[in-house]
Amino acid sequence: MDSLTERLDNTAKRMFGADAAVSGCVGTATAPGELRILVDGHVVGRGESFQEALSEAALTLGRRAGDRADDRPGPSAAGPGGAVSDSVSDALPSQAF
Repeated sequence: MDSLTERLDNTAKRMFGADAAVSGCVGTATAPGELRILVDGHVVGRGESFQEALSEAALTLGRRAGDRADDRPGPSAAGPGGAVSDSVSDALPSQAF
């Protein structure tokens, strides 16, 4: 493992736990690579850059965490009046940016 891949691997471990790993090829200026982020041996993200793979992994693992959270009863899944919102914008403050 070269030093760049090792740094990316360490970053994945810090973000997703000790069972995370990076595999694949970083690529060059003339040829894209393909990086994969694995957690517990399963590919959770892939992309031509580490940023793409990291973004996909975060979304994939976020969906999995959300699926587990939806199984638990409690007020965290429900909005005002007990309604569950499907919109991210409903969770944001109503201030103009």
